[in-house]
Amino acid sequence: MKKYLTATFLFFALGHSSWASTELETFSKSQRWLKLIRYEKNLFGYESLVKAKEYFLSENGMTSPLEELKQTISGVESPLVKDMNNHPKCLFPARFMLLKEHRLIEQSLNLYDCPAYQDYIKKIDIYSVSIIFSSYFIEKPASTFGHTFFRVRSKSSKSQDNDLLDYGVDFSAKVDTSNPLVYGYKGIFGGFKGMFAMMPYYVKVKEYNNMESRDLWDYELNLDRKDLIYFQAHLFEMNRAYFDYLYFTKNCSYHILAFVDAIRTDWKLIDNIDTTVPPVDTIYALFEQDNIVKNIKVRPASYTKLKARYDEMNPKQGALFKKLIKDSKNISDIKDNVDELFVLDTYNLYIDFKNADVDATKSLKDKEKKEYRTQKFRINSKRAKLASKSQDINYDFLMPKSPDKGHSTNRFSLGPSFDSNGEYLNIEFRGALHDLLDRQSGYLPMSTTELVNIKLDYNRYQEDRLRLVDIQLARIDALRPVTVFAKKLSWQFNFGFAESFTYQSRTLNPYLDFDLGYTFGNEVFALAAFIATQNSYIYESDYDYALTYGPKIRLIYSSKYFSWQGSYQYSFRNNTRLNKQHEWNSEAKFHFTKDVSLRLAYQYYDEVYQRAMAGLNFFY
Repeated sequence: MKKYLTATFLFFALGHSSWASTELETFSKSQRWLKLIRYEKNLFGYESLVKAKEYFLSENGMTSPLEELKQTISGVESPLVKDMNNHPKCLFPARFMLLKEHRLIEQSLNLYDCPAYQDYIKKIDIYSVSIIFSSYFIEKPASTFGHTFFRVRSKSSKSQDNDLLDYGVDFSAKVDTSNPLVYGYKGIFGGFKGMFAMMPYYVKVKEYNNMESRDLWDYELNLDRKDLIYFQAHLFEMNRAYFDYLYFTKNCSYHILAFVDAIRTDWKLIDNIDTTVPPVDTIYALFEQDNIVKNIKVRPASYTKLKARYDEMNPKQGALFKKLIKDSKNISDIKDNVDELFVLDTYNLYIDFKNADVDATKSLKDKEKKEYRTQKFRINSKRAKLASKSQDINYDFLMPKSPDKGHSTNRFSLGPSFDSNGEYLNIEFRGALHDLLDRQSGYLPMSTTELVNIKLDYNRYQEDRLRLVDIQLARIDALRPVTVFAKKLSWQFNFGFAESFTYQSRTLNPYLDFDLGYTFGNEVFALAAFIATQNSYIYESDYDYALTYGPKIRLIYSSKYFSWQGSYQYSFRNNTRLNKQHEWNSEAKFHFTKDVSLRLAYQYYDEVYQRAMAGLNFFY
């Protein structure tokens, strides 16, 4: 550090007279410098989001953009050292490029004498950069909100037209606990280190596409050659950085956008996101301007491909596929024609999908792995003997469902209601994300993921005050229609605080509801049959607790302009006054635009209680 301080003195004492201290101070507060070092302004000045001391050349660099700028200038111009990999210009090539572009350093300097960096750029050989949105999959709770990361395409993979030769760049938390409570605390309040990591893209494809069956949506950024070189250099220097990982705010998606902002400050992507950052919001930010996304494509998940191929089958092919699944047809009997070859290829995909969770790291003695390999060997052996050409599937039908077509994630609702006790004005705010009656484009059909849904009533004639009636903290509906190749249970989870049904006491009571059953149908119309709890209060002031449970039937219809669901539940309760009841619900939404809809709803509980509601929903 001493030699850099000496160089700093010489720099300002002897040279660069054209750069007055006021000009350096101005540049230190430019967006190019602030975003590159991740400075944010607070009440006390600037502070970088980077928490690694080794990322800064100045001792006060974390909080002083000017001191870090001065120290960087002196550092990159300092004499060559024996191990150039530790020289400041070689550690921070993006800073070097920025300073050289703005003529803040000697123009004859270059990065050719940085061996590690030169090896790195030869390896990456960057051609393009995409932001990948790994979409939701109903059976994987970890995919509830989606995920974003970079795909860095190399020139060689471009020439071979093979995505699997690319690199994936992830920002993720370095988790150091298996305790779910500690995990939750650290995830919310920033106890984990968040770091960028680069890996072969096929690792990400295997993880998301194959094992978790999540579609990968690819948004290629409109970066020119100069941007790409700068991106590559900044990625290199991110090796020395880590951040506080905050699950709801400074998460993977925030840092992916902040990275792009550092390369293209004129796009101002961070300015277009809210305080909380669901990953899909970062995709919406890309479309705030017309020139940011250059190309969109999708890499279908194993489930998506399997379903698409099964839907393409004629009845005869479908019957053959079912026989293969049930082992009532021998693979050796498959005939050499296009139709049966298509079925065999689909069956091959089914075996992969069925064994997606088989741990490839287990020993060869593992029973599941041996059975899986035996099946694959039989299929591939038969496949090699068939001369017919397999039919290709076109997945363009997925494009209208791309995540960027989705509605905004926050929702505000306003409208009147009438119940057995009077008339109300209803006000509702939802923090995130989507329910199955919202417009389906961009989201997983037949699913709900909602966080922090707050409902208030105003009754002018009875109480003349605004009353909090429900705080729904989390709700997930995972309704997956049963298919030939997937017969998973559907489920619903709902947790929050609400007024008890009888309204004998105006207090909020905690409730926890869980439904389990099967769903039949498709993405447009479905019938679900559950064993369900309903308004089951963990603590209820009049009865200590209230358990309500019974069979439940739900009908759901969903289209671009109209969605509806009706349900009936026969419930048993643990208290004697309302131990059995019939409950009917009907709710419809008319989608005027992707961010405005009209809601009509009706509820009936035996002869005790009825309520009709209307309201406008605004997504923002």
